[in-house]
Amino acid sequence: LYGKSKLQAERALQTLADGGFCVSIIRPTYVYGQGCRGRHIDVQKKLAQLLPILPRAFTDVRLGMVYIDNLAELCSGYSGVYHAQDKAPMSTSDILAAMEPRKKQLRCQWLLRPFVRFSPMMRLFGGSAYSEETAACPLGEYQLVSMAEGLRRTTLQEKEKTT
Repeated sequence: LYGKSKLQAERALQTLADGGFCVSIIRPTYVYGQGCRGRHIDVQKKLAQLLPILPRAFTDVRLGMVYIDNLAELCSGYSGVYHAQDKAPMSTSDILAAMEPRKKQLRCQWLLRPFVRFSPMMRLFGGSAYSEETAACPLGEYQLVSMAEGLRRTTLQEKEKTT
């Protein structure tokens, strides 16, 4: 029901678009960066900081995310439907490693597999992402900041806030 009403609203808005009125429908994946409130990235930051060794598991499961600056670049006054996402979706293990690059990683998928059915583990290691074709923008390049760099900036900004 929610999805259908949302689609109906998008279609109604698109009928308003003309030469003088622009309608952009942006369907972002998970948005992260300074000022973005998101529990998923907060949990990952805490894990990366607290764990002495980072878990390396489920690397084939990718999480599509878009850095706030990339999303802002896409919102530049063009009509259309856009699926915002950083260029290369990353696994949770890759995200943790990008946040704490000096920490070692331990391959432990065999150890975590029995717990994946539990909701917190599913949220942490689960993921969804748009295909590269779906996330491509016909208007040009909007993904100016890589996911690894966006995560580095986000983590750095958070560390600066606490000191």
